[in-house]
Amino acid sequence: MKADPLLKLLEDPAYLVQADRGELLEVLVEALFARLPGWKASRPSKTNAPDNGLDVQVRSPQGRYYVVQCKNLSTPADASLVRLTYAAKDLHRAHKAILICPSGFTKPALENAESLGVMTWGPNELKLLYQAASSDAALRKLGLWEAPKPPPWWKRLGETFANLFTITRTQALYLFIATAIVLGFFVLLMQSSSPVGAKRPQTYSHPEAVVRGYDLAYRQALNTNDWAPLYEWAFASFLERKVLPFIRERQSRGCVLQTEELEPMRITSVQERNDLAEVHVSKRWRQILVCRDKPPKEVLNQGFNTYYLLKWDSDRRLKVWHSDWN
Repeated sequence: MKADPLLKLLEDPAYLVQADRGELLEVLVEALFARLPGWKASRPSKTNAPDNGLDVQVRSPQGRYYVVQCKNLSTPADASLVRLTYAAKDLHRAHKAILICPSGFTKPALENAESLGVMTWGPNELKLLYQAASSDAALRKLGLWEAPKPPPWWKRLGETFANLFTITRTQALYLFIATAIVLGFFVLLMQSSSPVGAKRPQTYSHPEAVVRGYDLAYRQALNTNDWAPLYEWAFASFLERKVLPFIRERQSRGCVLQTEELEPMRITSVQERNDLAEVHVSKRWRQILVCRDKPPKEVLNQGFNTYYLLKWDSDRRLKVWHSDWN
C-alpha cells in the first residue's frame, strides 16, 4: 500500500522548518483540517495586503469558526505571536484562535496563550490532527470535539408522545406528580419575581457595566503592570494599540503608576446605535509614578472627562473598542 504523503511529512517535523518552504505549513494545515468529516478549511487568497494573523480559516460541522496562524520558524514562537493571533480572533470575529509552530513555543508564549485562550500546536498536535479524521479521542485531545446536535424539536416531541402511550399506570402517576411539582414551582417563581419594569441586573451586554468593569481592570493594571485581565473587557487590537505599549515601557524601567480613584466614576451619557455603544464618563484620579531607585512623583491629581466606544465581539459580548483615554 502506498504511504500517505501527509503522514510521511508529519513524521519528519524538521522537513517543515525550512526557509524556502514558506507556504508548506499552511498547505499542510489546510489539508489536515479538510480531512475531518464535516469540517471546511481554506486559505485566503494571497495578495500584497497583510494577512492580519489569518493563514487558514476553519469551520466546524456545527459552525464554530477558527482562525489559524501558521509560523514555519526555525526557533520557538514568542509571546508577541500569541498576542497577534489573539488579536486576529477579535478582528475576524472567530470563536477560537490557533497558533501553529513546528519548532515549539517559548515559556512566555505559553503563559500568554493560557491566559488569552489561544491554542498552541506543535508537531504532536499536527499528528493528532491527522488521526482526528477517524478518531474522536484525538479530537477531544485537541479540544475540537463537538457533541452531536440533538434531533429537531418536532422529532423529540413525536418521540415524547410515542413514549406516553407505552408507559404503565404507575409511571403515568409519577409523571403527573412531577408535572404538578414543576408547575407549582413555576407559579411561585412568577409570584416572587420582580414586577414589570424593574431594572435588570447589569451584564456584559450593558454598556455601563462593561465600562465600569474595564475601568476597574485598567486601574489594577496600572497599579500592578498585570494587563491580562484587561482582555476580558476590551478588544486585543485596542489594548495593543493604546494601552500595553505604555505599561510595558513602565515595566521595563521598573515602574508602576499607582492610580487612586478620588471620586467614584460618573457615567454622564450612554448612546446605543446599531452595533456600537458610546459611553461618556467623568473621573477624578490621583496618579503617582513609583520607580526603582527614584523618589515617587505625582503626575496627576484632577478630574477629567473621557468616552468609550463599545461593540460586540464574536461571542456576543460588548467590549471596549476605542477610547480617547487609555
